Amino acid sequence: MLCILHIGTEKTGSTAIQYFLHSNWHKLKQRGTHVCTSAGKPNNRGLPAAFISEDKCDDFLRSNKLKDLRKRRTWKKKLCEDLVREISQAKKDSQVFVISSEHFHSRLSSPAEVFSFYEFLAPLFDRITVICYLRRQDHLAMSRYSESLRAGHVFKSPLPQLAENRHDQLPPYYDFVALLDRWAAAFGEENVQPQIYCKEKLLDGNAIHDFLEVTGLQLDDPNKASADNANVALSAEAQTVLLGVNRKISESSAREANLGLRGKLVDYLQVNAPGGSLQPTSAEAEKFYKVFEPSNNLIAERWFHKEHLFDADFSDYPDIAPVVTGVRVAELFAGFMLQELKSSSVASLENADDSCG
Repeated sequence: MLCILHIGTEKTGSTAIQYFLHSNWHKLKQRGTHVCTSAGKPNNRGLPAAFISEDKCDDFLRSNKLKDLRKRRTWKKKLCEDLVREISQAKKDSQVFVISSEHFHSRLSSPAEVFSFYEFLAPLFDRITVICYLRRQDHLAMSRYSESLRAGHVFKSPLPQLAENRHDQLPPYYDFVALLDRWAAAFGEENVQPQIYCKEKLLDGNAIHDFLEVTGLQLDDPNKASADNANVALSAEAQTVLLGVNRKISESSAREANLGLRGKLVDYLQVNAPGGSLQPTSAEAEKFYKVFEPSNNLIAERWFHKEHLFDADFSDYPDIAPVVTGVRVAELFAGFMLQELKSSSVASLENADDSCG
């Protein structure tokens, strides 16, 4: 049986691909392809969490109350047993088994972690193909910034601050050479298939269509595959609101109690403040990208047999940094507060009616 292992990277249409796979699992099953469910669905999120080094802990493990090492080992053992059982069942009527999680990119950040996962997975399949989409680092950072604000993080600017001229010490999240090296070292270079993520390079400009083409998982009606992002782009003002709220919540002793309210704020902003996100200037974006260009060119030569990995065009960024208006930020705060006050009033009236009854 062939395993198609989709490892991301993050912010390259992985969520859209996963929803499509699980929405069409029955059609894929008819064509001999099984979509993994035992490690979570639509994102097989449990697997990268399970193979993180035991001296590390991520948000998935914390949210599932798996910080205790004994509990964590018990959970991992069951997850692996469930996956082995699912694969065994799938072999009865399928030739292909699909595993997908973009968190393989960010969570398994050391060669030892990837090799440990390989040692578990390799005996279960005849062959494993690793699919990995690469996105230009400045575009990746911009998309990551908005998602990080939604998740409650406090990043002051869309582009991380980097040490200049330190090409030998790239941030692991953006170091594609190190990423491909550790997966190739474990799974074999011939089994790793990096792809370029940008609209001009994707089949039909669509992440799902491209994934189906690359993997050979064609369906009768591929035009129904939509790569729409599940998350609405937040405006610069909405991002400013979230940054301020995230900072205050992170400083609060009642952090956990405020998370529910913050989630409501994210929902409110997605509905009431979509639009153009915070943007660095073209000069800032180019300066950020130049740190990664030498290593990207190594990938281009090694994996794609060409000189450059990405087009170095920064004309989609403004020449001058846009100004966020305080008036609009205040309006968003006020609108959200009014919504919550109305909701509280309705709840109070309903409680009063119940008590009278």
